[in-house]
Amino acid sequence: MPGDLEMWARVSQYDMSLGSSDAHKRRVDQTELVIVRWTRGRKGYVGVSWGEDSVCQASMCVQLIPEWPLIWVRSHPRENPDCFACRDAFLEQHPEVRDDEVIVNLLRDDVGGYSNLGPDSKEQITGFREAGKRHGKCYVSGVRAQE
Repeated sequence: MPGDLEMWARVSQYDMSLGSSDAHKRRVDQTELVIVRWTRGRKGYVGVSWGEDSVCQASMCVQLIPEWPLIWVRSHPRENPDCFACRDAFLEQHPEVRDDEVIVNLLRDDVGGYSNLGPDSKEQITGFREAGKRHGKCYVSGVRAQE
């Protein structure tokens, strides 16, 4: 989003101080332990949106579970162009990473927006089902609680 870069610049000093705190290090250690234990022996993928939270998650997972691919389930045509730039920069820095995309074509709804509900279906049609077929039903997600 246009305001993200300005906001990131404003809070970068604060983030650096938090990132070096003992409390942050404990949370990172706990997160790494959960990811490694939960994924051990399973087949799956890491879901990414290429927003700020999922880039952090992708960085951790590339180190911890490199055999799991990074999968972007994209909602077309409602796409943030900044996510493409983030993806490209990340993959350039990590050429060893396996990645894949599942595109969900959104339909116009009756109020001028978009929906991923089919016209004859009461069940939500998502790309996550397709990602599970391709890579395994288990996944690591970085979706924020407020989302």
